[in-house]
Amino acid sequence: MSSNTTLNAQLDALITGTIGLKDEGRFHEPNLDGTPGDYISFNSWEWPQGVVLYGLFRLWEFTRREDLLATLTTWFDRQIAQGLPPLNVNTTAPMLPLSLLWQHTRNDDYARVLDSWANDVMTKLPRTPEQGFQHVVSDGVNQMEIWDDTLFMVVLFLAHYGTVSGRQELVDEAVRQFAPFPVEMQQSDPLARPG
Repeated sequence: MSSNTTLNAQLDALITGTIGLKDEGRFHEPNLDGTPGDYISFNSWEWPQGVVLYGLFRLWEFTRREDLLATLTTWFDRQIAQGLPPLNVNTTAPMLPLSLLWQHTRNDDYARVLDSWANDVMTKLPRTPEQGFQHVVSDGVNQMEIWDDTLFMVVLFLAHYGTVSGRQELVDEAVRQFAPFPVEMQQSDPLARPG
């Protein structure tokens, strides 16, 4: 078997296994709203699904396999129709692949969801005193903490969607989130906090 054939077979097994996970991933650790945590099932809207969807989209870009595009559009259409979960860092992760998909499809329903979610990130996501996005997730608040996870789950979405939609304020915020302290403060005392 050639290395390409082996790689394609492994990718197909990974895709089939991932999208085949249905309602099997309930954790005993409940979300803040009391619902059971579910980070494994492909039917959930959480950070692991966001990472998988991002990978599926990038694989679709490389291969142009119609089954991958159909998986993405079916997943997003179903999730949007049933209603999205409350805003937090983890539930923002699927927005980056949705933004990538919207850039390709220009689906108006996706644009409405993306605009609404981006607006909520900008105005409702809790922030630290330095204005970094606080790492509030489905099952924890992480009071006044900034995590590098947030850069992938929230900030890359703002940067991409801001760029492709022409919303410069989203791009500006994304840039600022990578360096939440003023340059002069970084150079003088990296542990100092704004007064």
